[in-house]
Amino acid sequence: MRLMKRDLSAVEHYRKSEKPSGYIGTVREPELIGTICAAVNPVTDNASIQLYGERIGRMVSVTVLKGTDIRAGDMLKISDVSYRVISSVQYSDHDILTAERIEDGYTS
Repeated sequence: MRLMKRDLSAVEHYRKSEKPSGYIGTVREPELIGTICAAVNPVTDNASIQLYGERIGRMVSVTVLKGTDIRAGDMLKISDVSYRVISSVQYSDHDILTAERIEDGYTS
């Protein structure tokens, strides 16, 4: 699948990392990994609709090039809206991620 330039959006990629707490132990905070170009579309496939039900209205499908290291649990920020990656399907030349909108920023 070829990603057309007109369909691409800038997407910020965050991953939680452990940092020393100012008090005791460590805390997990989101860390910016980088900005990627990806095609973002609403989720419309029948399997996802049956699997996620009414949650489907808060989900997007993100198509990225092969080799982009995005895992389930990572956060994507698209147009100042935060999404958590819940699944990834890998193909020969691209990956399709399903991400759900999260209301209160990046939580686990």
